[in-house]
Amino acid sequence: MSKGVDVSVEWKIDQAAVDRLTKDPAGPTGQLVKATGAKARAKAEAGAPVDTGALRGSITQRDTTDSGEVAALIVVTAPYWHFVEFGTRYQRPRPFMRPAAQVTV
Repeated sequence: MSKGVDVSVEWKIDQAAVDRLTKDPAGPTGQLVKATGAKARAKAEAGAPVDTGALRGSITQRDTTDSGEVAALIVVTAPYWHFVEFGTRYQRPRPFMRPAAQVTV
């Protein structure tokens, strides 16, 4: 019978390094957030139904560092977008934002 070996692992986190990675828009995490946002925006634009092109043209991306965190916001300014996304009792839903939220890096 063999004796067990105790293994101990200690993780030390350099908080300054974590802050640089997660809060610096020019850092690797900021670049990843922006790139993922661009993929999501492109997927939303590709999935948006086109009658006049106004809906597709109203989809934009805003990269922000509000509250100290890096974020990519995909914004649709067409006032009727939710009728297209979720449908009405007269129109079937044609989702384009929910599928865009499922992008992978």
